Amino acid sequence: MLPPWEMYLDGAARQDGAGAGVVFVSPEKHILPYSFVLTQLCSNNMAEYQALIMGLQMAVKMGIQDLDVYGDSLSHVPRSANKMADLLAGLAATLALGEEEAMSLPVCNC
Repeated sequence: MLPPWEMYLDGAARQDGAGAGVVFVSPEKHILPYSFVLTQLCSNNMAEYQALIMGLQMAVKMGIQDLDVYGDSLSHVPRSANKMADLLAGLAATLALGEEEAMSLPVCNC
């Protein structure tokens, strides 16, 4: 029997944007990182809850049935062990744009 999938999550809030980061680790140790820009300003806790909700929705769509979830809220997992999700959430919050702004980012699937 394979070990469960792991999901690491974090949220980040800035004065001008908020973001969420979710990282899945498969039983075979493949890493699937995701970063989301949140459309409304919110607190760090609210951004982290949004990361949890989005991550769980993704897990359901991916058909994951056995999942361990880790976040650094209330020291469930040390921040040092949650670096990738923390960085993704911070990146998404930094890239959040105002309503009048628009940006096109090319993504390469190399």
